[in-house]
Amino acid sequence: MTRTVERGCGSPASLLVAMDTGTKAPRFGDPDARVAPLARASAIVHLLESVGGSIRVHPNDAASAFELLPPGEARWVAETDADAVVAVLGSGAEVIGMLVVGRRFDGRIVRSSDLPFLEALAGAAGLAIARLLLLRASAAGLPDAQPAHECPVCGYLKAADDPVECGCGSQYVETAMPRLLAGKYRLTRRLGSGGMGRVYLARDISLERDVAVKTLPLGIASRLMGLKSEAWAMATVAHVALAQIYAVEFWRGRPFLVGEFLAGGTLAERLRGGPVPETEAVRITVALADALAALREGGYLHGDVKPSNIGFTSNGSPKLLDFGLARETDAALAGGTLRYLSPEVLSGRPAAEPDDIWPLCVVLYEMVSGRHPFAGGGIDEVTGRILRQRVAGRAGPVSDSAPPSAAAGFAASVLAAPPSARPATAREFADALDRALGVGDPQEVIIMTSWT
Repeated sequence: MTRTVERGCGSPASLLVAMDTGTKAPRFGDPDARVAPLARASAIVHLLESVGGSIRVHPNDAASAFELLPPGEARWVAETDADAVVAVLGSGAEVIGMLVVGRRFDGRIVRSSDLPFLEALAGAAGLAIARLLLLRASAAGLPDAQPAHECPVCGYLKAADDPVECGCGSQYVETAMPRLLAGKYRLTRRLGSGGMGRVYLARDISLERDVAVKTLPLGIASRLMGLKSEAWAMATVAHVALAQIYAVEFWRGRPFLVGEFLAGGTLAERLRGGPVPETEAVRITVALADALAALREGGYLHGDVKPSNIGFTSNGSPKLLDFGLARETDAALAGGTLRYLSPEVLSGRPAAEPDDIWPLCVVLYEMVSGRHPFAGGGIDEVTGRILRQRVAGRAGPVSDSAPPSAAAGFAASVLAAPPSARPATAREFADALDRALGVGDPQEVIIMTSWT
């Protein structure tokens, strides 16, 4: 499928392509056998998957990663006389090969000015290889190469032996997603959709468990190379109220996020049936505040707290979804998410921890009152209400009318307060909420609690 290529500016550059990952010892192999195979689990491959582009590996290069390599891979670099290794990316920005480059014809090691050319060469090779793999898979009729067919009404995906017409009477339509993702996630039905994409229930056939697969916009595929490493890091932030991230996968250039399936649905779905009892709403809020605190301690912000990003397990335990994605996809500017942005973020200030607390306070008000605190007509009206901190149904920052509950009064008071009077951290917010519910008059919450 690939051959050794001659560099016009130097010595031969060998192209190593990923062998069958289903074998017992997956590796990158050279069809010409001029370069020794390299294991997919090697440190060099890991570095390429983390940083993309290219890495210098020559032992005499000051910018080289040679000293970081384990002894076996250091020997591989010496045996192959490699100066640089360049990532060959597939259509989904995954590493499918490597361009191993030796010394120049003039005897010098590869210069920094050579790397852009080599990366462009590797990019062209990646496109060609990805196309060949796709054509081969389609010709073989492999299931993960075939697009899924979905019922536009009920959301179920057509199985191979299903009739053309869905059981609900609608005709299936072809989608821009596979029936089988990454060879192990079998999609079954659509769970929901929004500005960030669609969410599907899938079965992990390798581990025999249900997962949620979320489609993401095509335009962010390149930026998701950074999200892959962030997703792995964020997956290490263990908290009972954080939904787990399992994988970031790609199909025909489209990224997919694989995560924990929450059988209890989302808070957005639940709010369609009316307010949540105050005791339960407070319990949910405190659990999510603790999760936000754990995220912050791990070095992350959520970036998009809202009812559709709050799910429930089968026993009703709340969990935050999609943390970090808003920053990768600019979803914070979408109309649906704008309702949960703080006045400071709307004014152009970079997001910080208090800007995760603000939307949680909005969600608390929404849960106990059954309405959004800044509900209005169009986007401009909602934006104006948030910037003025004018809670819907109130004459001003503080109204003479009694709030529907102590929790709603607490939330309204925080949302009407200046930044210096709001909780600075998620833990402070949870503690203040706990104290405030013991106060007789909810309108005095801001006065009777002190935050610095």
